[in-house]
Amino acid sequence: MAIALGPVVVGVDGSGESMAALEWAATAANDRGAELRILHAGVDTQVLDEAQTFARAAGAHVEVTTLLVDGDAGETLVRMSERAGLVVVASHGHSRIHDTFATSVALHTAMHAHCPVVVIRPYKPAVEGMREAEGRVLLGVDGSEQSPAVVAFAFAEAQRLGVGVTALHTWIQPVASGHDSLVPLATDLEALQHENEAILSEAVAAARADHPDVDVRQVIMQTGAGAAIIDASMGARLVVIGSRGRGPVTGLLLGSTSQAVLHHAGCPVAVVHSGFGGTGFARSEPG
Repeated sequence: MAIALGPVVVGVDGSGESMAALEWAATAANDRGAELRILHAGVDTQVLDEAQTFARAAGAHVEVTTLLVDGDAGETLVRMSERAGLVVVASHGHSRIHDTFATSVALHTAMHAHCPVVVIRPYKPAVEGMREAEGRVLLGVDGSEQSPAVVAFAFAEAQRLGVGVTALHTWIQPVASGHDSLVPLATDLEALQHENEAILSEAVAAARADHPDVDVRQVIMQTGAGAAIIDASMGARLVVIGSRGRGPVTGLLLGSTSQAVLHHAGCPVAVVHSGFGGTGFARSEPG
């Protein structure tokens, strides 16, 4: 089996936000030595001409191709993701109506893509007292079956960006349903803390060995995952999360935590699906 590098696919619409996504995608394609494919869903070829010029000005030294499609942008990006190594899309556009459209495209792509999807969100400064991930890749670890792919992608991106990884794992005290509220169960909290520390250490062990030059910080918090990741994302370079959660949200195409992070994170968010093979840009092809 020969290994080929899947292209980096980016959706553009002419807005400043999509140009930021294009710049991010161009850098990622350069670093991977992969083709950059620029998609525009509409009838205005000028958008693609300007995007190609912008990509070159942004330093894209790889093959750059453009595609004009007359159809749904999200569905087209999902189809293209079957052969891609990475899909990049902006989270918002330049008007209220366009914001709704762009958000739905980003969410649909992140939910259904066959490869990692990076949703470009604006950077926000770190929250006081929550600087563990400032300037670093923030990795959300949930201990699910998709964790190895998520962890591998996060470490590969940290290596590419030349930054460290902050691996964040959260847990909450077990509860039972009372008459009208949730009642915390009597539990050995210290034992649970140690158990979750072990989950986190085990989750990142292989990637740490594969990337010995990447600095790693392990953070355990007794709180809900969504709020913790969002707070820690402020000031980070990139958040990397899985597409599905554990427990009652496991069956969803995109878990509630992932959706909250996509809507509120303070930096770009990478969503990695289970079944994708690790680095985010290697594809197996018949050789």
